[in-house]
Amino acid sequence: MIKVHDVDAVVIQQVDRLSRDTVGLLVTIRNWLRIGIEVYALDIGKIENELDIALFIKGWQGSEELKIIRERSMRGKELKHAKDMS
Repeated sequence: MIKVHDVDAVVIQQVDRLSRDTVGLLVTIRNWLRIGIEVYALDIGKIENELDIALFIKGWQGSEELKIIRERSMRGKELKHAKDMS
C-alpha cells in the first residue's frame, strides 16, 4: 500500500518493531516522510524528521537489543550442544 501511495499515515507500536537496524530504520522513515506519509510511533509520538534524536536513540536501542538476543541464543545453543555431547 505504501509503494502505491495508498497510505496517508503509518502508526507503529514502538520504533524497534519497525526495524532493529538503525540505518534501515532511518532510511525507511526518510523515504516515507519524503513521499508525504505521516509517521507516528506510540513510544515517541509524531516523527517529523528522520534525524529526530528520539527516533535515533530508540533505533539504536533496538539494534543493541538484537545483539543481546543473538548472544543469548548462541549461548543457549552452545549449552544445549554441550549437554547433548555429554
